[in-house]
Amino acid sequence: MTTAIQCFNDFQFLQCYLSWSLEIICLICLGFAICLIFRKQCKNVCSNSTRIIILIILSLIFYFVFNLTRTHRTIYFLQELFYQVYQAFLIYYFGKKLVQGPSKRQNLKIIQTIFVTLIILDITTFIISIIEAASQKQMCKQISFTVFRSISLITQILFLVIVEKLYKRFLLNLQNLLKNEQQTKRQKSHFFQLKILCYISFFGSLVLLIVNFIYMLSSDCRIIPHFGNGEYNFSDELNSLVHTTIKLFTYFIPIILTLVLFTTKSQKQDQNNTVFEVEDLTNQQYFQGLAFYK
Repeated sequence: MTTAIQCFNDFQFLQCYLSWSLEIICLICLGFAICLIFRKQCKNVCSNSTRIIILIILSLIFYFVFNLTRTHRTIYFLQELFYQVYQAFLIYYFGKKLVQGPSKRQNLKIIQTIFVTLIILDITTFIISIIEAASQKQMCKQISFTVFRSISLITQILFLVIVEKLYKRFLLNLQNLLKNEQQTKRQKSHFFQLKILCYISFFGSLVLLIVNFIYMLSSDCRIIPHFGNGEYNFSDELNSLVHTTIKLFTYFIPIILTLVLFTTKSQKQDQNNTVFEVEDLTNQQYFQGLAFYK
């Protein structure tokens, strides 16, 4: 896809509009994420939610820099790496909500093992990608990309399973919660957003893996082959449209939903300034029978 800088002089073409649109979405998400970091709720750098937002910011920065210059493949792989680590952190973040009861230590070890394994796989694949990029001209033909997409798909499956279990536990404990209609609506809205994030991320990872195989089988790294005669080829526009749609569903929409998720959880719940805090859900349900989100 033609970069925004290259398209500046030929802005009449569809791929140039789409390229600029993605850059604008990237900058909006980046600005929104930075605003969250400087809010009171995100000043604690040690909190997992803040780390997730920082990973999103780094991924967006590398995405923007790579699309402005297209000079070094390492920037692209860094974007992929930070995005994959962000997904692994989501599993760790919500997986900890399932840790409770007599087998708490064992459950926590399982979640930590999954998290560490995903991080090791991501870093290993990143190193392989850099080595492979140095010896191969066409990025779309690299086997490491297929590994990246496969790890991402496995990550989303784990994420989906964990959130489904968390949601079932929330429904089972709903009768023990405070009978506050507004609070219950916010809690259900939060889980609805979370499930949307899970299913979109899973669908996006599956589509991206399929597209990756198409790229590898293609002779010229195109989803839609060239057709027609003449200098202007409509297949270029179609490829640009498909690429933009894939990028939206596999990258930007999950990031946007995550930012919305962490914004929602920080909203005030009642007149006493009780805050919607998802990190306290499991402990409050188990020890107090409450579910106040800060």
